Amino acid sequence: MKYKRLLQSQSPASSPEAEPASPVAKARGGRRAPQSPLDPLLGGSFDRWQLPSPAQPEPADDASLPLGSPTLDSLSGDASLLSALKAARPRELEGYDEAVLACVDGALLRSLQGTLLPFGKEVVLNVDDWEGGGEAMAAGATIESLALTKARRAHELTGMRAVASATEVVVEGGLGGDEGAPPPYPPPPPRVVASYRVPTDALAGLAEALLPHSSPGRVVTFRTVYCYQDEQLTMLEYGAAEVPLHFADETKAFISAAHAASALASTLEDLHDFERRDWRLGGDAGEGDGRGPSAAAAKFRERVLKEGRVLPNGIIDVSTFMESNVDAGLADECAGELAGRFRDGRVTKILTVATTGLVLGMPMARYLGVPCVYARKERTAVMADCYSASYGKDTTLLVAKAHIQPGDRVVVADDFLSSGASQAALLKIVGDAGAKAVGVAALLEKEYDRGRKSLSGFALQVESVCRVESVDEGIISLRRPDAE
Repeated sequence: MKYKRLLQSQSPASSPEAEPASPVAKARGGRRAPQSPLDPLLGGSFDRWQLPSPAQPEPADDASLPLGSPTLDSLSGDASLLSALKAARPRELEGYDEAVLACVDGALLRSLQGTLLPFGKEVVLNVDDWEGGGEAMAAGATIESLALTKARRAHELTGMRAVASATEVVVEGGLGGDEGAPPPYPPPPPRVVASYRVPTDALAGLAEALLPHSSPGRVVTFRTVYCYQDEQLTMLEYGAAEVPLHFADETKAFISAAHAASALASTLEDLHDFERRDWRLGGDAGEGDGRGPSAAAAKFRERVLKEGRVLPNGIIDVSTFMESNVDAGLADECAGELAGRFRDGRVTKILTVATTGLVLGMPMARYLGVPCVYARKERTAVMADCYSASYGKDTTLLVAKAHIQPGDRVVVADDFLSSGASQAALLKIVGDAGAKAVGVAALLEKEYDRGRKSLSGFALQVESVCRVESVDEGIISLRRPDAE
């Protein structure tokens, strides 16, 4: 329930104060070099995005926001079109029982669909042609008021459940250097050290202007809010991600959006009686549930038997479709199968190992509508504070502490389950973070390596698409599905 706010009235918005023109800009006058990266700042194009300090937010009326949508305008002006939308039925044969209207950026639609999928809610229309959002933010509107306005207008027009999103990017003030470092000389222009709050599409120009004069570690925070609206409830859920300026770009908004979508799903289930359906994601029932193998599992088993090779050291080589040459379609089907097996686990994160584990981790996270976190074997510039766990002789896995939080419910996913050592290391990281491990998922399990038994002490659900009993004399023998 962290970061949750129930709203019955309009959210506040901030109102920026005007700042005096930069003395550097005055001194240069009209003789500034037009190609300088600092031009957008000195020329004033980012004046409206500077954060006021210490001004307090002023209340904003959502009805006054300059937001408009040609799609909603068309619906409100065409009674037959609006009636057809209201009468739209979800695909009941695929397990959906209710239609939902979305107002999110097109790039976020698939993530939202994955979030609502386990509850039987289908997005039948996404209104993503909103206009005036940038002007509203420049005038001081908050992302809360933007998302709230979109969701309310969509709901009031159609009477349908509506979900809307809005994202902002906040660049911290200062240059982002070490606290004990001496100040630069000559001092940077005031606009370089100012704080900024911009929409994602304005970040590229701002970063280009700031980076040559700032530390690469200057913090940029992405904040996404999802607003849910129906006839009884108005609700906001948040997600955030901190990124060094050097690595900040529009794609990082997917991180904060994934966190917000995960929080939305959790709250709707806890607070609003959303129930997870008994149908499986990504196909029919899977192995180990007493109803025989799914189509995805059958295909995967066939490929293992047909293309798998046993190397002299007993290693199973499935590189023709799973490792260095991935059959993305098959991996996606298997990920949907495994995601379905954890449908009741209220999963909030998938944790895997870079890079082989991403074959399963990424699509599985998409099906469950949650972020995919991956462990690295080497520390990077953005991993100052990490959880770590070792396995084998000299292998250490590292996960940034910001990526797993207490209260997360985590499934560990990997391509292979062999000895269980790497999975145990990841489970240790989950425990160190104060999160709860829900289970372990793998595409191919080497049963003869006894990895499942080594993980038995964790008392977790362990699932795999295909289980290899033995590789005696170079022959791959699989466990029968009805014996699993």
